Amino acid sequence: MSLGDAHGGHALRGLVSLGRAIEASNAALSVTTERLLVRTEDALDAVLAADVKALKNIPPKPRAEMDGYAVRSSDIQGASPSDPTSLKLVLSPETARKRTCLRVNTGEYVPTEYDAVCMIEKTSAKGEEVALMESLHPGENISPVGYDMKAGETLIRKGSLLTEFDLAALAMNDIRNVRIQRHPSIGILNTGSELIPFGREETPNSRINSNEIMLVSLLKRAGLSPLRLGIVTDDISEVAESISQSMRRVDSLLITGGTAVGEGDVVAEAVERMGGTIVTHGIAIRPGRPTGMAVVGGKPVFMLSGNPVACAIGFLFFAYPVLKHAFGLRGEPFESVSGKLSRRISCPPSFRCVFRVTLHQEGGEWVVRPVAVRGAGVISTLVKADGFLEVPEGIEGFEEGDEVNIKLYRPLAGMNLA
Repeated sequence: MSLGDAHGGHALRGLVSLGRAIEASNAALSVTTERLLVRTEDALDAVLAADVKALKNIPPKPRAEMDGYAVRSSDIQGASPSDPTSLKLVLSPETARKRTCLRVNTGEYVPTEYDAVCMIEKTSAKGEEVALMESLHPGENISPVGYDMKAGETLIRKGSLLTEFDLAALAMNDIRNVRIQRHPSIGILNTGSELIPFGREETPNSRINSNEIMLVSLLKRAGLSPLRLGIVTDDISEVAESISQSMRRVDSLLITGGTAVGEGDVVAEAVERMGGTIVTHGIAIRPGRPTGMAVVGGKPVFMLSGNPVACAIGFLFFAYPVLKHAFGLRGEPFESVSGKLSRRISCPPSFRCVFRVTLHQEGGEWVVRPVAVRGAGVISTLVKADGFLEVPEGIEGFEEGDEVNIKLYRPLAGMNLA
């Protein structure tokens, strides 16, 4: 399936919306990775291959939520600091009866004879008598059976990236092995005769391959396994051969550069030359217009701009959602926050525009300030910014003072909010 009229070496005509590009790309793919059975303690950061259900109720019995005394709530109705109720202290559940109480600690099981726990700060003990200075409702300060986890309910969903807390929950259920998906291997191939590897001395006509280190980091943050495939010159035959070799080693491929219109922009043509199918090439997003996706041997190949900002936006807003769908991943790459826009921004209504913005606190509320309106290759705008502001298709922009939603790529804890 192909959207628009843009193919190798041709003008990018018939741009499609971001939503339509993602929808078409998802429909064109049916990707699976090998499933592995691993020990639970070895499954950190793995992608769960199937839903896991809780095997038992946790807690299996009513459990105290705080240190105090287990009581019958009916025995202490009306109790208060000025008019406490005294109950006899018993030492074991077997001796529980009316108008008695039992000392319990946080997390201990509460005998069924009692239906509430009075916090220790609201009591006064003297010998075998305990004065209770508050009235309680049935169930107060007690976690009922299954309050934490209920037997049979879905504990962790397929596609989840397993965290330390997920592993703890699995251990509580005595689930010793889990079935995971092999981490999808995502190759990064950078095109451009002017590119040199990071660490090599620049010349007047060279440019450091910064996109590679950026994409490697983005993939790792998303829980994917990046594979650096190096740099290839702007030669159709070399690009095609590099793609062919790369697809034998990876589950998906990101190619930067060589995807726009102009001399040396050869990636789409190289993909077609080796039998690949262009699904979409040319997306109505700014920056990132030359972004595209093809299918080669049943695997997704993403064509990203060589300009760093457009490359990042093409990955985060297009390639990552498609990879997420293709490999059954869960989770979002962004934290969201709302704030008031400091000045008007505009966007052609046929495009989705992505602005780099900073976030500041003024008078107890968030203020959103655009860093740059233009500059697909100006990576310092990403360095200076805290997140992205999207202007959707069909809207010509936002006005000063509008409440807008920001997708943060810099955690709030790490920001300078002055």
